[in-house]
Amino acid sequence: MLSKDEIKYPIKYATMPIINQSDWIHELLKQNEIVTYIVSKCYVVSETKKYSANGNITKIYEVVFPYSNDYSKIWNHDKIIPIFTDNSEKCTNSILVGQLFDSFEEVVQVVNQKNKEIISKIIMQIPYSEKFKEISKRINTEFNENLKANKNLETEIEKETRNMIITQENCINSENPISQIESPTKDSSNDANIENEESIGRQKILKV
Repeated sequence: MLSKDEIKYPIKYATMPIINQSDWIHELLKQNEIVTYIVSKCYVVSETKKYSANGNITKIYEVVFPYSNDYSKIWNHDKIIPIFTDNSEKCTNSILVGQLFDSFEEVVQVVNQKNKEIISKIIMQIPYSEKFKEISKRINTEFNENLKANKNLETEIEKETRNMIITQENCINSENPISQIESPTKDSSNDANIENEESIGRQKILKV
């Protein structure tokens, strides 16, 4: 069996979801829901193409992140590698993603947008009242504090995976030996600071 440093799966960046395993933000996020996204390198296990009737092609990638995305094990330093069933047909610890990236900078923009969408969804679940603005401000603060903690995790993972070299795109699904390119280590420390106005609550009422 290959050691963790010898496995040759293609390596890319992807948006890594952090999964909530506890009641957080006054039960507005349930257990097993995504609380934030961070940037992380990953092992690419497989790629699937889906064709639509209008000729569009959608790619789905099966990936394994090298460190746990379970919120309750967030500081687990044991490196994870793809694990397959006995017949080697199914990876048991992978997740599906729709995009892969070659650089930290590329995926940061997508991660920030996804985090904005999460907090917006949370705010939309708050019943509108006279205290809506006060409650939304408090929840937004809590969210950004949680996001900051996860950004620290992101920075640590990037340091721990500095020896995982990004695989060139045209070498995935190729019979040729995998070629790799260096990727810089960056820190996406800027939080997703989101101003949620009282109008969001009014919009919610209009939709009901």
